[in-house]
Amino acid sequence: MNTQQLLSFIYIADTLSFTKAAKRLYISVPTISRNIKNLESELGVPLISRNKHKVVITSAGHRFYSDAKNILKAYSTAKENVIQASGQTFLNIGCTAVGELNLISRVLETFRKENPDVVPHIEIDNYAKLMTLLTDDTIDLMLGSNYMSVEHLGLDFIPLGDLNSYAIVSRHDPLSEKDSISFSDLDERTLIYPSDKMVPLHSDNRVKNFIATHQKRSKDIECQ
Repeated sequence: MNTQQLLSFIYIADTLSFTKAAKRLYISVPTISRNIKNLESELGVPLISRNKHKVVITSAGHRFYSDAKNILKAYSTAKENVIQASGQTFLNIGCTAVGELNLISRVLETFRKENPDVVPHIEIDNYAKLMTLLTDDTIDLMLGSNYMSVEHLGLDFIPLGDLNSYAIVSRHDPLSEKDSISFSDLDERTLIYPSDKMVPLHSDNRVKNFIATHQKRSKDIECQ
């Protein structure tokens, strides 16, 4: 029994959907199905019954629901107690890639010297997951862009610097000779781009809007 298995069961019980629960956990449906199967095997009783049309929580599942929540709460409390006992405090920072840490590496070095009892902890995941962790107070801050809508979530955006957008092309491509390229240069090309989860969500994001329009007329490749 592990925390992901317990969360899988709780989210399925809350939504009555394996698909919705998988999206909340940012895992695949087969993975969440395997979590439930392993949990039921360990407990020795079925917790969930499902067919093509609906998901039903068994009577044993209803009794286990509150226990599962209590187990997760006890785990979280135990983790906090251990951290407090160590005499250290963690600053939880979210980012989508290790490369983003270059933006704050010098700041963290100075911060560690001035606050030796505070240990930076880095959480690497996609923007959507990090936004959930930030609004749930699981992380203290995250690296993002001004394209992210944060005001309605009660969050503040503090600019650290400006970043450019880049297109990677073969060195033999005529575009490689240019110092800069425009959206029109990419109109007739097949694009490889990251999924929405890896891009800040905002209607005014010009790159995101271009990709959305481009993929309607081209056979683009979306990377997960």
